[in-house]
Amino acid sequence: MNASELYAYRKSHGLCVSCGDERAVMGKVRCVRCAQIHSVKQQMYHPTEEQKERKRKYLRDYQHSHHEKYREYQRRYREKEAMYEW
Repeated sequence: MNASELYAYRKSHGLCVSCGDERAVMGKVRCVRCAQIHSVKQQMYHPTEEQKERKRKYLRDYQHSHHEKYREYQRRYREKEAMYEW
């Protein structure tokens, strides 16, 4: 039985299409536990605009606070590169 047949079988029998162990919530295809897991995964891989903006702000703040360290790293990197120029 391939994946699409298994999905159709579980759906037609009212079972959770993810785990197949429990009954699906009325009008849905997953049980409560699998629906919660699916929701968390969706939030991880498809963040909202608010979450994206929070991440951008965090990265901006991090870059500003570590600017001097980054400049020092760039300077040392250029010096090393200059040592090995032909």
